[in-house]
Amino acid sequence: LYNAIVSQNRECLHREKMLLAQMEKMRQGGQASVALTNKLNDLMARFTTLMIEEQLFTDPSLTVSSMADRLGTNRTYLSKAINETTGKSFTQLVNEYRIRQAIVEISDLAANKPLKQIAAEVGFSSLSTFYACFQSGTGMTPACYRSQLKGM
Repeated sequence: LYNAIVSQNRECLHREKMLLAQMEKMRQGGQASVALTNKLNDLMARFTTLMIEEQLFTDPSLTVSSMADRLGTNRTYLSKAINETTGKSFTQLVNEYRIRQAIVEISDLAANKPLKQIAAEVGFSSLSTFYACFQSGTGMTPACYRSQLKGM
C-alpha cells in the first residue's frame, strides 16, 4: 500500500514537471500564446510553480481569489484553468498538495511529529478536514499510514 501511495505521488509530480517543461518549451520557442488552451496552460504552469517552489498551499487562508491576485488574473479564470486542466476544483487541488507534503512529513519517522502539528504545517486549519482529505487521497488515516510505515 505504501508503494502504491509513493508511486501515485511520483506520478503526480511527474505530470507537474511535464506540464512545466511543456510551458518552458513554448516560451523558448517564441510561440504566441493566443489560443485559450495555451493561456490556460501558461496560467497552470505559473500556478504549479508557485505551489511547488513557494509552497503556498501551507497557508490555511489561501483562497482562489488571493491566488488569482498573485497570478495577475481573476478568480473565475483561475478556477476555469484549474478545472479544465485537472478536472478538480481549486480546493481539491490545493488539498492534494497538502496531502503530498503531509505524506513526506509523516514518512520522516525520525522526526515523529504529532499529526496535529503536521496538519497545521501543511495548511489544514482543521484536524478533521486533514484526516478526511488524507483518507480520501490515500485510502487510510494518517495514523494508520504512520503505523504501516513503522511496521515496515
